[in-house]
Amino acid sequence: MSSAVRKALLTAATTTAGLTAGVFFDWQVTVMPGLEELPDAEFIATFQALDRAVKNPLFIGGAFIGGAASLVAATVAHRHEPARLRLLAAASAAYLVGVGVTLAGNVPLNEKLAQVSVATSSPAEMATARMDFEGPWKALHLVRTAAALASLVLVSLAMRSRDKTTELLPSTSKSSP
Repeated sequence: MSSAVRKALLTAATTTAGLTAGVFFDWQVTVMPGLEELPDAEFIATFQALDRAVKNPLFIGGAFIGGAASLVAATVAHRHEPARLRLLAAASAAYLVGVGVTLAGNVPLNEKLAQVSVATSSPAEMATARMDFEGPWKALHLVRTAAALASLVLVSLAMRSRDKTTELLPSTSKSSP
């Protein structure tokens, strides 16, 4: 695999890991604290709207799943570079922890909250729905945010690392002396 392809995969992995970490961090420090201030019905309706909005191809395919795919691809591409390989494998593992938490924890909570009808639920039902949702969701979100940030740091370190092993690989580019 050419050096240019390896660099492109590493750049894609860094970019998509950064996008995902940024979105998760934003939700952690702005969106959820803002939603906390809302009464139950407004909290539920607003979260439902945000959940519908985040389910779009640019985020889900481009950043979230694209991040996992590009990290794994970059890891495989750098398999002959031990220093980068270790960093990218750790970045991939951290990122996949976030994906697992999302799929096993946050998504089921989102789906359960989506079933709550603000129009027909009583105030007590909405309070219970929010209580069942908000604390667990925020705890899971903190884990996936930390995983995404750890992945970003690790892939950034991989991008900056220099590995002597790469000098032993045949170059596909021709350079003049």
